[in-house]
Amino acid sequence: GAGKFENRLFMMREQYQSFVELGPRPAPKSSDPFWDPPEAVEIGRAYVYLKALAQLVEIEADFAIIDYRGNQQGTVAIEIFPQGPHGEDVDYLQAPQDILGKSVTFCVSVLHVKGLPQRYCNDVYVCFDFLGQSVETEACSVRSSNPVFQFEKELHVACVDQAVLDSLLSEACVFSVKGYSDAHTREIGQAASQIIEAGSREGRAQSSCQQCEEEKAVFVCVDCNKKLCHPCFKLLHKSVKKQGHLTKKVPGIVEEISASSAVSATSSSSSSSHSVPPRSASEPKKGSDPTSGIPTAAAAAAA
Repeated sequence: GAGKFENRLFMMREQYQSFVELGPRPAPKSSDPFWDPPEAVEIGRAYVYLKALAQLVEIEADFAIIDYRGNQQGTVAIEIFPQGPHGEDVDYLQAPQDILGKSVTFCVSVLHVKGLPQRYCNDVYVCFDFLGQSVETEACSVRSSNPVFQFEKELHVACVDQAVLDSLLSEACVFSVKGYSDAHTREIGQAASQIIEAGSREGRAQSSCQQCEEEKAVFVCVDCNKKLCHPCFKLLHKSVKKQGHLTKKVPGIVEEISASSAVSATSSSSSSSHSVPPRSASEPKKGSDPTSGIPTAAAAAAA
């Protein structure tokens, strides 16, 4: 539908923005706008007629699960017990019309399923709609053609009116049994593994140099908006123009230092000559904080 298309369009834009900013990178299937995650297959449906509930008579039986071809694909054990508004037992009614105006709670239980086909017995669950209230069981955690649920749900009807009575007398509650094939389960597992791997890569990328993507980042250049290792920082800030960039140390050091001072610090051991005579240790550098010797942001800006 339109909602799904909008979500896919948003994912496409995200992927394009990531490509522009970071270049081509492997992405998990969940981020692929052209990949549809596997959906559960409807194995079949069980039809439970609710006429007995109109006289507050309980329903408990194994109901056949019928597929779209009309073939039976197993059975599902279902119980529906009428109760009072506070869970108390209720007496049977002489006629369906006697239920009008009463407050009733229907306790619906899905106990187990038996005899499902082997090809769709992964993560089996049951969903149904009871008097306009949609309900879904939890998926069975083990691969089984005889999954056990022991699921119970209390559904309250504050006041039974004629519309509710008509539904009880003429309609059936449809219990849809769904599951996944082995191929679908493998595909979902692979997608989940890719998500975990992508998260690990992202965590590693957050601490590595954004230029070489190999060394650990030690500087954040505010002007370049990049985290850089020592060699890449030195390489990218060789020009006089970039030596005035403001940077921060990584991690957690908040004082700002100029790129020129960082470059000179990394290259001081390899410099063969200086145009300015060496300064004594007690003489503070011009434009710096006399207590720390670190260039101030104003001095870096003036440079």
